[in-house]
Amino acid sequence: MVYNESRRFNKNLNYIKKAEKVKMKLDCEIKAHKLGKGKDGTVPQLKKYIKI
Repeated sequence: MVYNESRRFNKNLNYIKKAEKVKMKLDCEIKAHKLGKGKDGTVPQLKKYIKI
């Protein structure tokens, strides 16, 4: 039972790390839009994903 709990903890950490990477990419895309070089979506759409 203890073995499974540590695995779950590692999966949670991996999920959090991936979520942080996505958030950083969204922030970079928002900054690119403000500079007129954005490629994906609009600023309101990107901000909506960050709030989720």
